[in-house]
Amino acid sequence: MIKGEALPKFVSDRPYRDPAKAMARFLELANAAEADKGRISIGPINRTMLSEGASVEEYRAGSQRAIDEGLLELHQSRGYVLFTAAGAERFA
Repeated sequence: MIKGEALPKFVSDRPYRDPAKAMARFLELANAAEADKGRISIGPINRTMLSEGASVEEYRAGSQRAIDEGLLELHQSRGYVLFTAAGAERFA
């Protein structure tokens, strides 16, 4: 290796490594999704985030953070999320 030469990069950047960024993208996609009786299907959100390079763990961290912060509720079926009042205010 020549002195001063940059080392090769073997790992790609993870766009959703930061759970706050993953949560922001999850909320953005949920807001853009068409709701059915107030419920938002998480399938299309999942597909979009994974196709954008998120890992399953990063996707889960983002969705769980939104739930933990009281912005979303997980529907009892676990296939949908619902915006809470606080979550809805974020996009008002």
